[in-house]
Amino acid sequence: MLTADEKKVAFDGPAGKAAMLTLEQLVKQGEMRNISYSAAWQDFVSGKLAVLATTTARLGSITKQVGGKFEIRTARMPVAKDGRLPAGGNAAMMFSKDPAKQAAAWEYIKFATGPLGATTMVKATGYFPANTLPATDPNLLAPFYKANPNHLTAIAQMPVLTGSYAFPGDNGFKITDVIKDHLQTVVSQEVQPAVALSEMSKAVQALLPR
Repeated sequence: MLTADEKKVAFDGPAGKAAMLTLEQLVKQGEMRNISYSAAWQDFVSGKLAVLATTTARLGSITKQVGGKFEIRTARMPVAKDGRLPAGGNAAMMFSKDPAKQAAAWEYIKFATGPLGATTMVKATGYFPANTLPATDPNLLAPFYKANPNHLTAIAQMPVLTGSYAFPGDNGFKITDVIKDHLQTVVSQEVQPAVALSEMSKAVQALLPR
């Protein structure tokens, strides 16, 4: 996204241009409508939308809402051979100074990050397990994955996961919003991809720490 010293925008080159053109293709050739995510979700579970890109954490909920009305198939992202998928993570923080509370909190943290906690979370949400040990265990997730192959996509994406990027400085969150706003102008077909990329690059550059 930025140069190695994080001083200048680096997404305005060939890769950025290709990405913006791909977004335009989704709109014009893929007939992607200019609607909110919540509206897209409702359209998908009601069978009015063919493709929905979302987190694996929502797979369980979506499957329940579809309720067998039609077949759902998940697919790994990205499809590019050398592609990477930015992903966040989970963290457990213990604040108590009381020894008894610390001991209780530690037991919960071990459960939540261990095989049993991972099994509970995967079955409830579809999110990929922080601990992959239960994935092949016949007493934990192996039978669930066999009966629910859509959930296996999350496991298949693990080799291409990379750290999610955070922009430096006090404007980190604002930069993300600025990027979203400029991408939106391509989706709404208000601005051509090359122009949107140029304007987005200038706007982000102005928000970086000097």
